[in-house]
Amino acid sequence: MGINCCKSDTYRTEMVSEIINFNFNEPKQEIPLEQRVIRELMLDTKTVCQLQICLKKFLLENAFIIKEQKIQVQDKGIVSRFSAPPLLDQVWQIAILYSKNYITICKKLVGYIIDREYNQRNLHQKILKKMLPEYDDKMYQIELEFIIWVNSYELEQIMMDIHNSIISQETLTFEFILDLMMQMKINLCKKETQKFQKRQICDKNIELVFKKIQQFIPRDLESIMMHKYCLSQQLAKQYIYEYCHFMTMMKFSQIVLVPSQEVDQVWHTHQCMTKQYRQFCNAIYEKFIYHNPANQGNQNTVQNFYSQTLMLYKSLFKYEPDSQIWPCKEERWNPQNCLGSWVNLYRLSMSIIQLVQEKLEPISKNILQKYQSWNGTNVFRNQTEIQMGKSISMMTLNPQQNTNYQVGCYSLQELEEDKFSQNQRVNEQFFDDDVILQFIQ
Repeated sequence: MGINCCKSDTYRTEMVSEIINFNFNEPKQEIPLEQRVIRELMLDTKTVCQLQICLKKFLLENAFIIKEQKIQVQDKGIVSRFSAPPLLDQVWQIAILYSKNYITICKKLVGYIIDREYNQRNLHQKILKKMLPEYDDKMYQIELEFIIWVNSYELEQIMMDIHNSIISQETLTFEFILDLMMQMKINLCKKETQKFQKRQICDKNIELVFKKIQQFIPRDLESIMMHKYCLSQQLAKQYIYEYCHFMTMMKFSQIVLVPSQEVDQVWHTHQCMTKQYRQFCNAIYEKFIYHNPANQGNQNTVQNFYSQTLMLYKSLFKYEPDSQIWPCKEERWNPQNCLGSWVNLYRLSMSIIQLVQEKLEPISKNILQKYQSWNGTNVFRNQTEIQMGKSISMMTLNPQQNTNYQVGCYSLQELEEDKFSQNQRVNEQFFDDDVILQFIQ
């Protein structure tokens, strides 16, 4: 008994040491994970740093359970013992895209990949309790429904629509907010601009690979794409169809390939279905296909790779790429098309209500500050309705917004100058709470 306890203490201490010192970022030429999370989740540096530590704790707790319960390995992976809350799950998904580093830390902890599954029921609610103290299961379920991808140029319009809809009500109810968020999703739904038409691949060998790739696409990938990116079913089918073209090119190419934004979104979603993606890679390529986040600071190189990808597409398939999914180089790297964020409509709505209650000026900067500082407060927790003031000004669009391309709370220039890393907290400072201590004492 004493020997087993000693062994347990030893490997727990080793795991804690491994993960405290582990850096999720890829080498310097890639986008740092922190920068990507700041940009895509519209959060401040302190919150992002805390979330990254929460992710380490989440993986660490998984590792303890896997080791102590001797969970069986399935297809070189072990399914996570619980699901992450939505905000942490977003960080987890972004970390998975840094595939080499994610696989490395998982193997250091348990020897295999810790697989993420969609729709897993066993929610680890406590892990974000300090950051979101008022959250409960109901709020998590609402949040899951209303986290969507929004292009940067659409963001201020969404803020304005939510703000002006809220102040139009003399009496505000939670049901109204739910209906408003659902209407926002409907309004944002992207639809096909041309009829989707499958095309004939002339080369039989290429066609065989293409059809095999289609067979290994997860069945629920289409519905997940529709939900996450607000796509019509037809457009989701087009995205996936062109993703199959891209992955076919990966089979035959000897050059670096860069996907379109739309294809990249499918690739990201597929990769975050870690077990299915690994099975897919083994079946098609007999090896794992790693994802490397593009370096935004080396645009010319990336753009040239994209041009080569379009040329290979035409050469391999003998027909033109679908222009809705594969835009020209200039359109592909236009900030309006390639920049965006995961917007939590529930968090945004609660933040705007707080802004209205405090009678702050309805401008993007103030709303984003509220969004970043929100700690899970449900303004309807102790009341069924809220009386709104009548002297609140409407929000109007800033004509400069589309040229500034604000990304979260940072401009592109600030991101390029690496301003986000200033005042960043050292990771170890967050490793002093009970979640870790209870395992190593």
